[in-house]
Amino acid sequence: MEQMMFHFSFLHVKRSFIGAFYCLKAISLYPKRELISEKDNQVLQMGNTHATVLILLATMCTLLSGCTKDNDYTVTTGKGRLNIRLIADGSTQDVATRVEETLPDINDFAISVLKGDEVKYSCDKFSQYSDEVLFPIGQYTLKASYGQLHNEGFNKPCFTGLQEFSIEDQKETNVEVTCHLANVKVSATYTESFKKYFSDYSLKVNSEGNSPIQFAKEETRSCYFKPGKLTLTLNLTKRDGGVQSSYQPIIIDNALAQHHYKFNFDVNAGSSTVNITFTDRTETVTHTIDVSDGTMRIDPPFFILNGFTSNTALDIKEGKEADHPLSLYLNARSGIEECILTTSSSSLISQGWPAYIDLADLSTDKLQLLQSFGLQLKGLGANKDKIATIDFTNVIPHIEYDNGVLSTFKLVAKDKLKKVNKEEVILAINSLSNQFAVVTPAALPSGSTYIDLVVTLDGKPETIKASCILYGASQDLKCGLLSTEGDGITHHIRVTFPVKITSSTQMTVTCGRKKTTFTLSVN
Repeated sequence: MEQMMFHFSFLHVKRSFIGAFYCLKAISLYPKRELISEKDNQVLQMGNTHATVLILLATMCTLLSGCTKDNDYTVTTGKGRLNIRLIADGSTQDVATRVEETLPDINDFAISVLKGDEVKYSCDKFSQYSDEVLFPIGQYTLKASYGQLHNEGFNKPCFTGLQEFSIEDQKETNVEVTCHLANVKVSATYTESFKKYFSDYSLKVNSEGNSPIQFAKEETRSCYFKPGKLTLTLNLTKRDGGVQSSYQPIIIDNALAQHHYKFNFDVNAGSSTVNITFTDRTETVTHTIDVSDGTMRIDPPFFILNGFTSNTALDIKEGKEADHPLSLYLNARSGIEECILTTSSSSLISQGWPAYIDLADLSTDKLQLLQSFGLQLKGLGANKDKIATIDFTNVIPHIEYDNGVLSTFKLVAKDKLKKVNKEEVILAINSLSNQFAVVTPAALPSGSTYIDLVVTLDGKPETIKASCILYGASQDLKCGLLSTEGDGITHHIRVTFPVKITSSTQMTVTCGRKKTTFTLSVN
């Protein structure tokens, strides 16, 4: 929409005020006559007043003559304006949006203007945007968004939209951005036959790395998840005898944004099977699980924990081994199908440890990777059957201090009947700081062949390593423990050089992935 906007030219204002100033100055200096009549004096004063008013009116006219429409600048600015129109589109590519679902108000969308990767302008709400903002001429990208992908749940959609545009000198640019659904949308329905067959039921859905969200049996709303892997867990209780089991019948490896996965649950009482139907893109998919009395009475997979309690954190100094084994025993009477390990540990993941992996289906490369971190597995290879062990004992020294944030390992086992373990299994480690620090040494005499360092470390001093730059390249140095003070954490380390040191150089002392670098001065 075209808008009338006026802009004061600084040059006009400056000239007008200068002119007014000199006119008023002239009036103030107008020669006064001492011998005039009272009537003549009144006339003179009235004349001065009228002149002043006329000058002020002339000044205002001059000022107003400097106001123009935004497309009629008098001085080249090298900038232009941006008019934005936002549209929220909640439709999906497979199922029409429900009428009762209300789209968010576009005034609540956040917007940002980027030039390359640099944010030039942003505001948390579109309602705060002013189209009087000027942008230098050039190419830009407008980004609009609502919600956050990681904030999953009911009534928590996330919308995003991008549009490139250019700003031209002294012109308005109109940009329209359509924001589409960035989530995966999930809903569930149950047939009357299903409702009559089970006395209780519920559905849990989780995306990779996130906690499950439960759909109560009366739930009719859609829930929003980040794209990627989706896992469904179904809890069922039969009316006759109250037999209860948890199943994990469906894993969607690549659930797409702007898609609605509508799961329908039905039961065939004659064959005692549950049929789960949904549409994945254009294909209708059906999964079947056996819910006969005999099958439901078979125990699901279970873990026996050794050395820890589920979801109770163990305090262990970084770099140190646990003082007892930390392992699990897995039993799946119907046979092991999957054993999913989900890890939350910034230090391990930054070293290459996988955040999500099926321990029952490992490639040779993945197995070797986990073994390089000290994980020991038995019974989960190509010949997996019903029993397995998982030992984390030697993984613990690889976990680094993370300012009190826990490292967690969550395990979910699934058997051939699609049943999963009832009890949550989480190994939680609180890695404590090893207080690694190096006291910067004094300057060395020229020709020195060693240096004695004072290093603080609540751990094994033999893990301390050193290197320095010699002949333009980094060289590892021999380190030896001289003594440890009474506090048990202050160590005196002798570092030996392969040659005499005659000039200052750079030295690095490490413990695991922690390091301290300083300039080694030589007198």
